[in-house]
Amino acid sequence: MHTVARDYVEHLKRKPVHVRRQIAIISAAAVTAVVAVGYLVALASSGALALSDSPSPELNVAKEQAGSNISGLAGAAAAFKNLGKEGELNVVDAGSSSTLEQSDTGSATVIPF
Repeated sequence: MHTVARDYVEHLKRKPVHVRRQIAIISAAAVTAVVAVGYLVALASSGALALSDSPSPELNVAKEQAGSNISGLAGAAAAFKNLGKEGELNVVDAGSSSTLEQSDTGSATVIPF
């Protein structure tokens, strides 16, 4: 069996470069497909892909947080788009609050991230 594999490798070495590249790509794709199918079978058999009728509480919390984060991101993008000529950033407080402790910074504006 060892000589059969060695003979096959020698046979491949005699082929043109473009043919060897095609064989290498096809072999890599086949190995990747086998690994991907094995991974999906493992996920399906473990129940990780199972759908439930009611969403988990964690998903509801994530949805609520995403909604509030998106509005803040949209405001930051709009403020960045409207930069002044001198590179200044105008921040408009729309009544949002932060969990960070507030401190008096004088005339400087602090944007916590």
